[in-house]
Amino acid sequence: ADGIHILKVNGTDDLGNTYTTAQKYTFTKVARAKYKVALVPGNNFISLPGAPSDPSIDNVLSGTDVSQVLSYQNGAWLLSVKNTATGLFESADGLVQMNASSGYWVTSTTFAPIQVAVPERNFNVVPPTININQGWNMVSVVDAGLRAVGTGVDEDSYFGSLVNATGGPAWSVAYTFDTTNNAWVKALPGGATTNVEVGKGYWLWSTIAGTLVP
Repeated sequence: ADGIHILKVNGTDDLGNTYTTAQKYTFTKVARAKYKVALVPGNNFISLPGAPSDPSIDNVLSGTDVSQVLSYQNGAWLLSVKNTATGLFESADGLVQMNASSGYWVTSTTFAPIQVAVPERNFNVVPPTININQGWNMVSVVDAGLRAVGTGVDEDSYFGSLVNATGGPAWSVAYTFDTTNNAWVKALPGGATTNVEVGKGYWLWSTIAGTLVP
């Protein structure tokens, strides 16, 4: 449990020696800090770098002023809208969770950020992969280290598992959106200065169906 704990230890060795007074150690267990994704008023194109402990939209977006969530998954648009009367999100499309594989458009009216518990990856769990369809895909930037939003990842390395029959890149372009400047940001194969960023969502065009191995 979170809080202050006291551990008292005593013992006797093979010669019968023991501590006159039990040894006492005090330590504090604190909750793991929640992962933070900054939002600005308007439409934000975001993703999560790892699986949240509770992936329900109501939990992930708790404390924010997000009014709706939109995602494009397996060739279909999915929408979840907050019910102003109940404060809970509702979806006719089955968009009830936010995972670490998809990108999301989230519409916010304020700067209140997403703050969600994202546990460190367990050693007994295989790393994630993302299924890619031929054409457009809305994908996330998965990051095993759960580095801060905005951390750059080389685009050729991140999308490097998508290769064509000749061994060249099978992805043509990836777009994210800068809400503050109302501008699309493009990443291309072989880009010298462009990175994809942790915390961003991306529109990815792939010439093949395959598997993205972050």
